[in-house]
Amino acid sequence: MGKVYYPAQGVRTEEQIVVRYMEYPWISTFEVEGIQVIPPEKEADEQPEDSMQNNNKDGFIR
Repeated sequence: MGKVYYPAQGVRTEEQIVVRYMEYPWISTFEVEGIQVIPPEKEADEQPEDSMQNNNKDGFIR
């Protein structure tokens, strides 16, 4: 069918990447399994000061 390209950095891949092509009467599409985006870490100075006090030990804002 075709090729699926993904960036060399900023993603985590599993051992096997699966691409499922699907045909519908109105569109042709695909789903990809085995690739995860690694979110970039934000610098402390990029966050508003009031959001810093809501951070827990695990780094998530609640």
